[in-house]
Amino acid sequence: MNATTEKIANGAGVNAATAERVLGSLRQQVLAAIASGDSLELLGFGKFYGEAKPERQARNPRTQEEVTVPAKLIPKFSFSGSFKNQVQPELADIEEMLQGKEAEDTAAPVLQTAPPPPPHFGSQTPPPPPPQRNYWVSRNGGNPVQMAKSYILPDDLVYTEDRGYVKGSLL
Repeated sequence: MNATTEKIANGAGVNAATAERVLGSLRQQVLAAIASGDSLELLGFGKFYGEAKPERQARNPRTQEEVTVPAKLIPKFSFSGSFKNQVQPELADIEEMLQGKEAEDTAAPVLQTAPPPPPHFGSQTPPPPPPQRNYWVSRNGGNPVQMAKSYILPDDLVYTEDRGYVKGSLL
């Protein structure tokens, strides 16, 4: 039993096994209706139906080969207007929410002017970037190659100007 089945059973006042049988029956009725080209409408909730997609030509993006996509039946569901209206808040509730939001917006404190910038703002040049360290990596006993630190593996043998040869994991 899943949580949804238990909620339905509790809401309907039946045991979970009965609720599960009812949901299973509903599922079978929906499948049968869609497979036969019909629709199944639950008043005040919505309508289950199928949409037929015809056979079509398409292109495989990897090989650029043209393939035939077979016809298929896509299951669809459309909520009823009354259900949609129940989900939407009433117009009066929306206006009340908007008025409450406007009241919140006007209650916020407003700064008269921005504080002055610090005296050195804009007069100093930014510090230069730190010097780039040079790393030379030798993989599998090959010739050392200059490489960025982000590409160095933990098992690589790395030469740095200040530390000499070290393992990549020690950088």
